[in-house]
Amino acid sequence: MQQICMRVMCKFLLSLSFLMVLFSGVQGQNREARVINLVDLLVQHRFDSVYAHFSDEVKESFSLNNLTLTWLEFERQGGGLIKHGHPRMDYLMGAEVWLTEITFAKVTYDLVLRFDSMEQLSGFRITLPAGKCDYQDPVYAKGSFSYKEIKTFVASGEYKLPAILTMPAADKKVPVVVMVHGSGPNDKDETVGNYKTFRDLALGLAANGIASLRYEKRSRVYGNKMAADMQNFTVKEEVMDDALAAINQVSVIPEVDTKKIFMLGHSLGAMLAPRIAAQTNLLNGIIMLAGNAQPLQNLVMEQYVYLSGFDTSSTEQEKKEFLDDARTKINRLSDTTDLRNMKPEELLLGLPAVYWIDLLNYAQTDVAKSLSLSILIVQGGKDYQVTPKEYELWQKALKKKKRTTFMFFPELNHLMVPSTGKPSPAEYSQTKGNVPEKLVKQLATWMYSTN
Repeated sequence: MQQICMRVMCKFLLSLSFLMVLFSGVQGQNREARVINLVDLLVQHRFDSVYAHFSDEVKESFSLNNLTLTWLEFERQGGGLIKHGHPRMDYLMGAEVWLTEITFAKVTYDLVLRFDSMEQLSGFRITLPAGKCDYQDPVYAKGSFSYKEIKTFVASGEYKLPAILTMPAADKKVPVVVMVHGSGPNDKDETVGNYKTFRDLALGLAANGIASLRYEKRSRVYGNKMAADMQNFTVKEEVMDDALAAINQVSVIPEVDTKKIFMLGHSLGAMLAPRIAAQTNLLNGIIMLAGNAQPLQNLVMEQYVYLSGFDTSSTEQEKKEFLDDARTKINRLSDTTDLRNMKPEELLLGLPAVYWIDLLNYAQTDVAKSLSLSILIVQGGKDYQVTPKEYELWQKALKKKKRTTFMFFPELNHLMVPSTGKPSPAEYSQTKGNVPEKLVKQLATWMYSTN
């Protein structure tokens, strides 16, 4: 049996959210009452009663043992359940959801439940409440400099993505950077736990006279619509189209120096940065924060192995079964003929075949070599998701390429925040911090120096 807490951690490493499980729900009561009933059953450890509401389809891949271990693992990590709150309705990725605060001794989570149009419960996950993010603006954003944050939108085809344009006060045209997220349904600040990497960067760069545009990721605002068309879902729809639209949009802002337009990609956004840059002539340079050089599936496997070391509830056999299953799914990617006929649940990360086929035809290091613009590659030494090994691969691949700069910060984690101890998913919710000013200043210096 594959241990579910390990699956939770492994989903976290790329989507930066906890496991989402689809299943059917009870009918005949209103949604609020259903949520109360299901939460009570979980708190009472009546897992079989909760599991009775799962659909037969979900039961094929998600067992009663999975459900039991998921909940008990959160109780263990949280230090024991204290109380749970009253359900409240909200909207997430364009869908109505019901949230209930679950308070443990050490941390408070949100239990997030979602219902479909048939009044069935279609989503279940446990995550940090958005309102519980213990974040403060960085000190370097509180100086005497002047800037304004303008609420706007990135118009990308039929999609309209809420955005913030941060403009420093200046008597001349200013450089601008478009920020492109990592995996998962990220908000405009790229909020993860107690960190807001993109907000830190936007404010810090404004203090250095550089404008920025950051926006809600399409999968966050239009998640339901995208899910309905998963057979055509690739990184083009997930990331690239919107990034290119944002770049075009900043290029016509009167206050922007059109010879100083940059794109900053983080994680998946960094991996795709060369591909995006190859499709526009508006950029002067790209900044790649924690971008992988090797294929994504290789990176995922390394992360799975690393995170298995934090799993104290699974047996060694259960860990082996999980990792063997992941390897099997990765091996399936080698035969694109068979791959086209496979369902998402048969493939790594539950992503459709077209997504993987698209990435199999993309070699980011080769595309980066072909670019004539400036490239800055930044890596943290405490990053367990995209490790310093990737940084070394980039150095090797681009060692002969002109206009390429490398920056390494030994103390920074995947979110570009200082880290101590052994890196793990827990630090995102258990610690707090900001992107350091020295990184912000070096980014600004690099942007001003490019030609």
